[in-house]
Amino acid sequence: MKGFMVFAVVWALKRLGSPPCFRLLRNREAGSFALPPGSSSDSIGGMNLAFLKQRWYYFAPLILVLVPLVLTLGISMRYGYSIGDSWTAVQHIGQTGTRYPIRFEERNFSKLKPGMDGRTVYQTMTIQPLEGQGGNEWKFSLPQNHAPYFHERLVIMEPDADRIPRVKQVIKRLHTPEAK
Repeated sequence: MKGFMVFAVVWALKRLGSPPCFRLLRNREAGSFALPPGSSSDSIGGMNLAFLKQRWYYFAPLILVLVPLVLTLGISMRYGYSIGDSWTAVQHIGQTGTRYPIRFEERNFSKLKPGMDGRTVYQTMTIQPLEGQGGNEWKFSLPQNHAPYFHERLVIMEPDADRIPRVKQVIKRLHTPEAK
């Protein structure tokens, strides 16, 4: 991916000419903010702006694809979601609201595994759940202001044969109105 980006930048520089910022900076150091001599509004610093004006539609699909892709990958990396959940989060980016306990850390929640006892969960998280303490569902996140979409952090506990609560399942997902 890195090699492709370098190739794209080199191709753009060869095709469009040197970036105008370099020549404008040189003129700024000389005390002038005017365009370099011989430049016009269609060609700043050797960069062919007429190409961009005439063929702007080449870049629109690129932007329409890259922006959602970058957002999806960013959410996937930040929250550890699947690509499907990340895409759903991007689609509903303005409708999401999540309330976490004070000092909640995503890193600590990711350390929780099935089979851990309740005491180990407390020691790992270093905080109390928002709801369900002592029950079967320990909720470490809730919707903020009744938002339909929120980042659900839920630990389902089940007592073992010695009546010690153990983690049965750790749920880390984007909660949607359709989810149960």
